[in-house]
Amino acid sequence: MIKTLYLGNLPWNVTKEDIEKLFNPLGTVSSIKIVKDGITGRPKGYGFITMENAETAMNVLNGKDLCGRSVKINEVHKNYQNQTEKTSPKFYIPATNTYC
Repeated sequence: MIKTLYLGNLPWNVTKEDIEKLFNPLGTVSSIKIVKDGITGRPKGYGFITMENAETAMNVLNGKDLCGRSVKINEVHKNYQNQTEKTSPKFYIPATNTYC
């Protein structure tokens, strides 16, 4: 099943290709978004990935090293994801109960 995952603690210099290399062996990656600051254009240190076998990827890769940092992975709730696509650019991070 295709799901979207939140990726936290990403290094500032990470690329979509780096993320794809890490996740691709565990399932087909549909999309990757690295969130950037609207003014400076620099990455904010988090992003999102949509892929098949997301639960397996989350269980296997949570806490793994990516370019020198330990990646934090959480599932984005589907009901909130659908709501944000229609109304707001914010995402809900369930593990921390925060919006970003």
